[in-house]
Amino acid sequence: SRVIYSKENSYARLDVIESPSIKSAPGISLQYQKIPPPQYGITIDGDNLSAITRIENDVAELEFFEFLPTSIFFTAKPAPEEVLVIEPGGGMDVAGALYFGGENIYVSQNSSLMVDVLKDGFSDYSGNIYNDKKVEVFEVSSRNFSKITDRKFDLIIISLSDSFHPISAGAYSLNENYLYTVESISDLMAILKEDGVLAVTRWVQFPPSENLKVLSTLYESLEYLQIGKIPKKVFAYRSWSTCTTLFKKDGFAENEINSLKEEVKKLNFDIVYYNGSRQDEANIYSILEEPYFYNYYKEIIEGSNSSREVFYKNYYFNIYPARDDRPYFFNFFRFGQIPDIIKYFGKSTQPFGGGGYLILMIALTVSIILSLFFILMPLRIKKINISIRRDFKYIIYFFCLGFGFFFIELPFIQKFILVLGKPAYALSVVLFSIML
Repeated sequence: SRVIYSKENSYARLDVIESPSIKSAPGISLQYQKIPPPQYGITIDGDNLSAITRIENDVAELEFFEFLPTSIFFTAKPAPEEVLVIEPGGGMDVAGALYFGGENIYVSQNSSLMVDVLKDGFSDYSGNIYNDKKVEVFEVSSRNFSKITDRKFDLIIISLSDSFHPISAGAYSLNENYLYTVESISDLMAILKEDGVLAVTRWVQFPPSENLKVLSTLYESLEYLQIGKIPKKVFAYRSWSTCTTLFKKDGFAENEINSLKEEVKKLNFDIVYYNGSRQDEANIYSILEEPYFYNYYKEIIEGSNSSREVFYKNYYFNIYPARDDRPYFFNFFRFGQIPDIIKYFGKSTQPFGGGGYLILMIALTVSIILSLFFILMPLRIKKINISIRRDFKYIIYFFCLGFGFFFIELPFIQKFILVLGKPAYALSVVLFSIML
């Protein structure tokens, strides 16, 4: 493996990696028996490896697109006129939309580095998909794009462009992500045509987590928009490594469901849910001990509000919908997991429990202890007496200063990430404004 290209800007570093081991085709059907096309890996700040797929002549030559879970999108919405692809990473979903006959493809990519690489640096390698006359790229977040566009879309794809991260580690628990919030999904639904389809794919984790949180967020968005007859509007399926939830604004007709079922079966994917689905249709190919995904999807979609709340409350992971006020989609931690963390600590890779979340608390405790040590120790060495009565006002001052940072600056930074789209910009603007 070697890094063949690097580029930096004020807030990120991009690397392109050449390696024979890079083969990215999330959830590809086991029916595909050929070798996937060559690919380069691409990372932002060394994280979230995605792939730039080599397209030598024409994207129509890449038949492996027909074996990806994303191919089902175009069964739900054949040859869509207006397609929006959100955060496609190395551009695989953009190439897929071209392959399946998308007429006008709009890309929301909140990384100028990624856009530059696909438009210029590696445009020939990637088949010039970002320079195709059918493709228009916007270097803004999906939240900002949904506010400024006056278009309505036949198909909106939220790409699976981030790497698989075991949620048990908990390392991403407090990463803000404004793409998977109730308000974000509601904004996307607002720019769907009446017969449009929204497609969301996430990694399969066990116990189920990411997909259930997507579903709870989707359901809450539909409730927020007062969209009724929710069971008729959802179709979900699962490959060996991914699970996709399709939402159709005016509901799936019976013939559409039959077409989707036939395509899912042909690719040996498992049905998770549709209106009227049966348990014996699920868990056939990528077999789990129980049809967990089917059972849990049915509970969330068809259960009463009270039973749904009980399910959220009692579930092993935190699958409550993420909101703009708490945009932590990847926070699945519950304090009830602590006994499992302790039980498996040092004995396994912790298949259960968000140990990484606790590291944040431990780091805070260590920081407080070290701060007290380095504040009080010099006073002790110099034999300076501390009088609580005399020095109380100074202690309160610095105490309030610290809490002011936590409860004023940090929330402002969090909110400005939503407005400006990038943490580096939000941090600069907020700190400059407050310290002015």
